[in-house]
Amino acid sequence: MGRRIEFGAGVATTVLALLAGLLLLFAPLIPYCPIASHTCAVSELRYRSLAQSNLDAGGWALVLLPAIVALVGGVGAILDTRTTGRAGLVALGAALFLGLIFCVLGATGLGIVYLPAILGLALASYGAYLRRRSIGAPSDTGA
Repeated sequence: MGRRIEFGAGVATTVLALLAGLLLLFAPLIPYCPIASHTCAVSELRYRSLAQSNLDAGGWALVLLPAIVALVGGVGAILDTRTTGRAGLVALGAALFLGLIFCVLGATGLGIVYLPAILGLALASYGAYLRRRSIGAPSDTGA
């Protein structure tokens, strides 16, 4: 049961991280004033996407790093269910830890966009825990 939970949550996390990254890149979320003056009325505001904005490297890292971390965690969860090594589990745990930090620090901005993907990582880590607990637990057959 834990393997199916971990695999499904890993796939869901990967999809949610991709969707969150695409939302931030292409949805018109950044307000700007098309008039050269410094004061702009609310009715005059226009919106553009991050792909249309002139971001520097730090801005792109701020936007895309949480998506990359969530993608690595989702792929780590999928790899953990398909292989016997611990690399997937390490990637899953590290991505969950970093993703929670991103969500807490960016709770009023970008962090809320990535929250569903990070919750998917938490569910995948719970599935990994269930799977490992059932492997090492003694059977209840009464023997």
